[in-house]
Amino acid sequence: MPGSFEDTTPRELVLRRALISLRVPAGLLARAGGLLRGSGRRQKWLGFVSRYTFWAAARRSMDRKSWMRITHGVPVLSYHAFCKGRSPNRYVVSRRAFARQMAAIRVLGYRPIAFEELAQALREARPAPPRAVVVTIDDGYRDNLELAHPVLSRRGIPATIFLVSGRIGGRSDWEEDPTIGGRPLLSLEEVALLQAEGVRFGAHTRSHPSLPDATEDEIAAEVGGSREDLEGLGVPARTFAYPYGRYDERAVAAVEAAGFVGAGTTDPRRARLDDAPLLIPRIEIRGGDSLLTFVRKLWFGGP
Repeated sequence: MPGSFEDTTPRELVLRRALISLRVPAGLLARAGGLLRGSGRRQKWLGFVSRYTFWAAARRSMDRKSWMRITHGVPVLSYHAFCKGRSPNRYVVSRRAFARQMAAIRVLGYRPIAFEELAQALREARPAPPRAVVVTIDDGYRDNLELAHPVLSRRGIPATIFLVSGRIGGRSDWEEDPTIGGRPLLSLEEVALLQAEGVRFGAHTRSHPSLPDATEDEIAAEVGGSREDLEGLGVPARTFAYPYGRYDERAVAAVEAAGFVGAGTTDPRRARLDDAPLLIPRIEIRGGDSLLTFVRKLWFGGP
């Protein structure tokens, strides 16, 4: 099997979907390759035809529900901080851009679900709802409440905020860039307010370290301790996000030992049915992304 259906370029993915939908015979495509000039182009086209042949045969062998299950991934969007105007920092998205992105999700007919719901579906090897999309926010800045939450609430879009348990009510101290370093974080009272309005929370360690650079004891304390901290404060935390998206086998083992049902990485692709629930890919939405770039990431993933 030549990998996942979506493991290819956006151009090939669009062409493959269109040709399969039109039921174009693979033999016709192979003969068309003979019209191409240059052996390199012909070889590249034959590679496309070979992959198309496999997936066209797969489509004929299954019903539509099964086909959708294996060929349509779930975009899990990853945000960090928000601002009223514009920021040069890639991790800071303007309120206006965020509002347009959430509107696009609704206009395009996506169905927003919680990160935990996706993780549970992966654990049970069952597909997520059709056209599902997930919104996650790392670090737990106060602007999540002030700027992002009103947009999400207005659109009826659930979100999961991953909190750094040892910094609640303080300021971020893990970024050197002054445009994001030192930003105020949600207080426990503000977390409770968001909880009451349906926002879910996950853990993002105690102090936001790079887990692969830590000792095993430090990893266990940061990962398991963050869940203990949050739940001790009355904040259920069944999911986790790796700081900086960095992890190794020890980190994943610690996440499993802590009892998290799902964990997010920064692998910039759409989540698939065969993804491990503790290694769910997430697509970073950057401050400089245009609306067209946002839609492209929804449809195809990518940085």
